[in-house]
Formats: sequence, structure tokens, C-alpha cells
Amino acid sequence: LKCFKRSYGEEIPGCKGNGGGAGWDYCYDPMEVPLKLDEQGLRDLHATSRQTVLYVDGLRLPAGASPCARETRWRRRAGACTDTFSLDSAARASLADAIRSSFGSYAPSESDLVRDLDLDERPCSDFEYAYETLSGVHIDVGGDCFEHTHGDSLELVDASDLIESMNTRIQRAANIDGINAFRDLVFNGGTVFYFPPDLDMRYWYDEDRYFNFLRLRLGDTVDFAALPKPMQTAEMAAELGAVAVSYAPSLERCGSPGEVANEPP
Repeated sequence: LKCFKRSYGEEIPGCKGNGGGAGWDYCYDPMEVPLKLDEQGLRDLHATSRQTVLYVDGLRLPAGASPCARETRWRRRAGACTDTFSLDSAARASLADAIRSSFGSYAPSESDLVRDLDLDERPCSDFEYAYETLSGVHIDVGGDCFEHTHGDSLELVDASDLIESMNTRIQRAANIDGINAFRDLVFNGGTVFYFPPDLDMRYWYDEDRYFNFLRLRLGDTVDFAALPKPMQTAEMAAELGAVAVSYAPSLERCGSPGEVANEPP
């Protein structure tokens, strides 16, 4: 822990609110600093860790997939919340309830880009897509629109280890083949790997093993300490204000057990 000393109600690192008083000091964990993994957050990762982290998009739902399955992924969409699928109103209401419940006690915000449902029972009666589709059923959840999407859509992947010898069909179809192709994409400001629309989806299932899935999604918020180790660089720590500290007996402390330093010194 680190002691953050205050005199004028300064903002407490990693906390919300004004605290108990303008001069109250607070302890905080310097490693528990949040990083929002939106597109700007990914660019910050690229700049400070040199890791080639991208989010995946353009994946199509297969024929036979269903928004009524127990495990589904939903992405926020702007604009009119309409689709052409013949899913009845009762099923749509049930799906809206399931998505709403996934937020728990807090209301959805624009930063909630992805919702994953993992339900004990199917939320509605059988419905399956008759054909492969990029855009699935749209559900209005209290004015917020969520679209059924492929289970890997908006997943974050690290493509840092892809080299020329792994010149996959996906890379060739996306016109990014060649050594360090993904790094070139990132260093030119890119954050998304878009699956080629004219490429058969079987190549995704055959070749997704070449990507290191981080088990994180676009829009997720994580602590610095939860990032993969190669991304916990000194530059990234400085960007976020996550400071590695060591014990120094001469430092004055606020007095809480486990404190190792003061801020300011």
C-alpha cells in the first residue's frame, strides 16, 4: 500500500468521490490502477509495451446459431434497434430481461460494449439463423441496443508472435501477409483485425490458434497488475500512474499496516 497525503481534497488515485475530508489521507494499492481497454487504451498499450494487441471483428454467426442459446455474446450498437429476423416479441422480451440482469445492480453505460450471457436455462424458445450472418438479432434493453454477435467478436488477441513462417490464409486474405505484418498494422495506429468478408469462416476456426487470446474484450477495464506480464512495462506504469514501490524505513507514513511509501514524498 501507498499513503496518499492530502491537504486540499486532491483526487485519490484509483478512487471515486471526495473522501471524508479535504485533509484526510488515504491508502491505495499502486498496482491497482484501472486501464480501460477501449481503442485509445489499446494504442497506449502499443506505445508502451510494443505488444501487438488487436480486437477481432467481422466474424459471422453460422447457420444454425441461436440468440436463444444459454451462452451468447451481445455487442452494443448505436442507431435504430431493428432487424429482419422473425423472433417473436415474447422471446425478445425474455432476451432483454436476461441482458438487463447481466448488469446486476448498475445501469448500462455507453462504455459497456460487450455482454456475455451464461444462463442456466435457455431464455426463449428455439430459434436458429437459417443462413450465415454478420449481424444477428437486435434487442432493445431500456433504450440501449444490443446485437447478437459471434462469440469471439471484440475479443482481444495478442498477435506479437506471428512471423512470416506463419503466413496464414487469414493474413493473406486480409492483405497483411509478410514478416511483422501485425506489428506494422499496430504501429500505423490500427487496433482491429477485421476478418475478411469474402473468406470462409472455417479458416477462423482452423487458424485462430495462431492468436494468443487474452480473455479480455474491447471495452473491459482491468487493473495494471492484471495485465499480462509483457505489458507491465515501466512506461505503461508511468502512463497509468501505477508505481512500483519498495520499503524505505526513513519514510513518514500515514500509519496503516502494509504501507511502503508516501505520495507526495
